[in-house]
Amino acid sequence: MWRTSSTAGAVVAGPNPCPPELVVAGRERQKAAQFVRDWLKGARPQPLHVRGGTREEALLFVAASLATSPRTEREQWLARALVVESREAWRWAVRAHQAQPLVLLPGFEDFDPGEAVTSNAFVVVPEDASGSGRPHVLLEPIPFKSFAEVLVHAGVREADAERLAREAGGRVSAYQTLAGYRAPSRPGREDEAALLVMLLAGAWTPSNEADQEALRRLGADPKEVEQLCAARSREPGMPIVADTERWGGKSWRWASSAEAWKRLAGKLTDTQLRTFVDVALEVLGELDPQYDMPKEERVYAAIQDKTLRHSSALREGLAESIVRLSLSDEELKATHGVSLGSWSAEIKEGRARAAILVGAKADPDVEGHFDAVREQWVRPPRWPASHTLALYARADGGFSVWDPIRNAVPSGNGRADALSMYRFTPETLWNGLDEHGTTWCNGLVRDWVHWQYRRTGLFDSLKEVLAGLSLPDEPLRPGSPARVSIHQALDIPTLEMSYGTVPVIHASAAVRRVLGLAYLLVWSWNEHREAARLAGQPVTHRLLLLIDEVESHLHPKWQRLFLPALLRVIQRLTGEVQVQVVASTHSPLVMASLERHFDTERDKVFHFGLEQGRILVEEQPWAMQGDAVNWLVSETFGLKQARSQEAEQAIEAAEAYMRNEALPGYESPGKINQKLQETLPGNDPFWPRWLVASGAVR
Repeated sequence: MWRTSSTAGAVVAGPNPCPPELVVAGRERQKAAQFVRDWLKGARPQPLHVRGGTREEALLFVAASLATSPRTEREQWLARALVVESREAWRWAVRAHQAQPLVLLPGFEDFDPGEAVTSNAFVVVPEDASGSGRPHVLLEPIPFKSFAEVLVHAGVREADAERLAREAGGRVSAYQTLAGYRAPSRPGREDEAALLVMLLAGAWTPSNEADQEALRRLGADPKEVEQLCAARSREPGMPIVADTERWGGKSWRWASSAEAWKRLAGKLTDTQLRTFVDVALEVLGELDPQYDMPKEERVYAAIQDKTLRHSSALREGLAESIVRLSLSDEELKATHGVSLGSWSAEIKEGRARAAILVGAKADPDVEGHFDAVREQWVRPPRWPASHTLALYARADGGFSVWDPIRNAVPSGNGRADALSMYRFTPETLWNGLDEHGTTWCNGLVRDWVHWQYRRTGLFDSLKEVLAGLSLPDEPLRPGSPARVSIHQALDIPTLEMSYGTVPVIHASAAVRRVLGLAYLLVWSWNEHREAARLAGQPVTHRLLLLIDEVESHLHPKWQRLFLPALLRVIQRLTGEVQVQVVASTHSPLVMASLERHFDTERDKVFHFGLEQGRILVEEQPWAMQGDAVNWLVSETFGLKQARSQEAEQAIEAAEAYMRNEALPGYESPGKINQKLQETLPGNDPFWPRWLVASGAVR
């Protein structure tokens, strides 16, 4: 029952695509496995009805229950277990005379359990989801946490384990398909059209007329799709499940959209894909009418029928289908050949689109646009080559690096010796980046310790960058590496802080983000120089650093010095390299920290705003504000006052009263005074104005 698969091994990097521990994972399945073992200990053999998503899963569960038993029992039961795959083998098994009763697991459907019982044999009766009656064992979906933990224990990388657990939806059969252990089955001709429309839609609400029209445009009658959904919800294979909306309606979605795409994507036609692009652009590009309403009235949008035409189920389903489409190259290649993606949308005039124009005064602009279906930017042949080393620090703690030498040559024709860029999650940043069987980066933990033990110039650079980014009263000083776990043979870098030695893996979120940025600055610059030496090319003279939410996790004391300090350490690290920093922030302290360094000839400030559901990017003239409070009430941040919202409302009511324009509910000075006392401290500068205006002080 536990065959291996070379394909699956390549996908999930694990020794077995379906370990027995996975099939019995979770509290409910553990109870069911013990029920199976207790059944085998019975004095008289009886049939055992086990119902899973498929008959194969039911048999697999029984086999896993035996395989995960205590050693003595496991050896006895497995020695007596037979997987019977034909009628001839069944006849032999029920007539065989054994000292101990056999355990029969029939792999075919037409058999009589009574024959086995009469012959003193235990027999499993596997059932799929369409079975009727009450089985002895009903297999529930495996919980996500248990699913992922078993895969990690079996040797699957944590990120892959969580992805597979999420996409499988707790179903073993879906996992087998996703891992390549079971070949995807194809739909029958009778329901293929409706299935493919459901595949592209992803989810929908039958009672929504706009959803119905979208399904018609995709190529199927909504009534036929609804009948298909209802039937599939009761059948094995690729189940479709019903969700109850908050308002009581019903929507349909795939139990595992990943499995559905694995099985069905190869059936999609060029026409269907083109139609899908048009439908997705129309549905997802619709402007939300609630943003035409005043902000304070948007809570009543549903009552006033100011809502999107299509259901949230369809919008989410189409969005996920766009992602699935971009991940289904192998399944689509058989239909669309090596020119996969050539059918992608030719966005019509007037349609919403994302594009980047690149050019200079002497050259015409070159446009690159975002392909929403393939979920990637498309660059034309004339797109200018970049010789800039680029680092992107994301708000989630991840990073991306683009090297003009290492990443400029795309990997193609089956090559896996180059990456389009280095994408680091928080986990891979610290523990190493491995893709296509190649280690592209050892990660912060291993590199730090390696540099420190070897006493290399890289460690000196790291110490210098950390010192430059530190708070004056709390420097980031590397300590001696230390072993922190009895279960892991790995030394961990440490920091000598004022309150003691701290392993970096236990540092605060702010310190970890700074450590990650410092490490990648040193690593990427060193790797670029090594690549230039090996390739016989010059080292770049430009570095671009993009930082999202630069203040993320940082204490205010750190916020007001971080960007200037970062510019200084990069300059010291790289020498004469031209450095450009693009940073986003919501912090007035970050803006205040730049006042002494801002050069109006070179530097720019852009403001992102929202107007009627559209994002506007506007350049703002630079103006020093002096302190964080003035920045908060500047045009950049747009607050009326640097106080709480309640205090702001109380002061507005008081000022309206002083202008003889009392606001509703605040006609008397006594009520306003009470509100001011609740929201303002005694030393607030507004008190003198109010006390004089209200007559309390003369």
